[in-house]
Amino acid sequence: LDVAKTKGLYDRLLTANMDERLPFESSSFDAAVCVGVLTYVQQFDVLNSEVVRVLKKGGVFVFTHRTNLWDDDIRGVQTEAKALQENGMWKMEYQSPAEDYMPENPDGNQSEKKIYILGFRAS
Repeated sequence: LDVAKTKGLYDRLLTANMDERLPFESSSFDAAVCVGVLTYVQQFDVLNSEVVRVLKKGGVFVFTHRTNLWDDDIRGVQTEAKALQENGMWKMEYQSPAEDYMPENPDGNQSEKKIYILGFRAS
């Protein structure tokens, strides 16, 4: 956040725990984007419900997630996303093919990882 502050691009910056209630009013955003952070989320039931809450109707949530964690439903990431869809809270609009996570990273452990780009629209 300190680096982001120096860019002068943001009205405000804050830190939030994605496993807890997000510090925003309901229906606040047209879109939310998370890139490279959901690996650390422990409670996708909380996060996904909170994202739906803070998105306006028709709002979009776009995020990346490592393919192995999504495919193996680690910490219920797919289960929770499907539950919200089945309850009419959002709909999956997009899932990319597996893509390289960090192809230029000299650390072979990182450059071999794959991600999906996923998109959901709030109902």
